Amino acid sequence: MGDPDTINERTLWWLAAVVLGLVAIAVAVAVAKVLANQDLHTVRIVGPLIAFLLVVGLGYLVMPTIDEVSDDFPASLLWQFRVASFTVQVTLWAALGFIFAFLTERASRVRAVA
Repeated sequence: MGDPDTINERTLWWLAAVVLGLVAIAVAVAVAKVLANQDLHTVRIVGPLIAFLLVVGLGYLVMPTIDEVSDDFPASLLWQFRVASFTVQVTLWAALGFIFAFLTERASRVRAVA
């Protein structure tokens, strides 16, 4: 689909996006730890969220746009790919969330009994 001559560049930008996501999570966790003693529950929630969004937003502004889809590429195929990708992401993260919630609840019940 893309230009094979730019595969290394696109791979490096993808890796940079993954690292940026990890940095954003680390910043959000650091902000959450700083705000852990705040009396306002809203500040403890919104602070890390804003920190995360700021890091991701800066990354969005700094990283280049890579658009290698040619004008003659079928729009319907591109749309089907995007819908399929979105569906896979939602299914993956929902499954991981439900499994984590189940295991967390189970572990807290076991700890409460012991």
